[in-house]
Amino acid sequence: MKTLLAASIIAISILLSGCGTGGSEVQFSNGDVTLSGTLLLPKTEGPVPAVVLIHGSGETDRGGLEYYAKIFVRNGYAALIYDKRGVGKSGGGPDAWRYFSFDDLAGDAAAGVEYLAGRDDIDGDRIGLFGASQGGWVAPLAATKSNQVSFMVLLSASVSSVAEDRLFERAARLKTEGFTESEIHEVTEMQLVDQELTRSGEGFDDFASLWDEHKEKRWFRRVYLGEEPTPADDEWRLWYRTILDFDSVPLLEQLSIPTLCLFGDPAHDRYGPVQASADQVEALKQSGKDYEVEVYYGADHNLKMVDGGKEAPFKERMDTWLTTMPR
Repeated sequence: MKTLLAASIIAISILLSGCGTGGSEVQFSNGDVTLSGTLLLPKTEGPVPAVVLIHGSGETDRGGLEYYAKIFVRNGYAALIYDKRGVGKSGGGPDAWRYFSFDDLAGDAAAGVEYLAGRDDIDGDRIGLFGASQGGWVAPLAATKSNQVSFMVLLSASVSSVAEDRLFERAARLKTEGFTESEIHEVTEMQLVDQELTRSGEGFDDFASLWDEHKEKRWFRRVYLGEEPTPADDEWRLWYRTILDFDSVPLLEQLSIPTLCLFGDPAHDRYGPVQASADQVEALKQSGKDYEVEVYYGADHNLKMVDGGKEAPFKERMDTWLTTMPR
């Protein structure tokens, strides 16, 4: 088993009473950060396959993943859900979820994998990762940190860099709000200068000039909320520089494990570049990777149908796909 560079694996399992998940309270550690979560077990004889579920963005705890965890449980998989670092019962400091690093988040997930692999009731050769939205960036990186990962399921994951994703999201949102293509072009051009300022720490005068040029335009306050342009040495920029060019594509090129990628409709998911992401995964599949892509037309980022609010049949697709995993 490959040694996790940043993770010392400490695990404590205690029967959880009165928890809505009906699982067992567990703890595991990535370096000096202890993650607290819940392990849900299927009603089958062990050792059983398992999955670690990874959060989307924001201040999210284990409860936000329980819905997806139960899909795996009913398919005979154990499912580990946990509070993101800095949230709930997990350590890491109150701002850890906000000023995160992908390496830390991936290390947390990989530590969960190693914890599961050490349990007698888990089949260490059949442990996977599930990542939704931001978790779709974290999961491939986590898979490179442990050779115990045997499959992945990615839901509404941007197969792109963070920078590309942010440009798409801003343009897509403004389009839905009725701004013109010309206005969106202005926003994109300013965002590119903004990103380069973050990336290199240079070009503040150019950014400030665009700020003065555009600050009275109707789109400006839909993009920038501050009263002054953010300087290059601002704490937020210095943090954002560390994640701006993070890109999942090289990681997916590196990995060779079965992966299912589920997307909403490119016309309705404004949070990520669905078409480009699906095309990228399809290209990797054509290169020989064991990757599958499913796009649910008419569905949004949460795979809910825009017309009527019903859920796209992604659970059925997961059920079918999971039956192809080695038993």
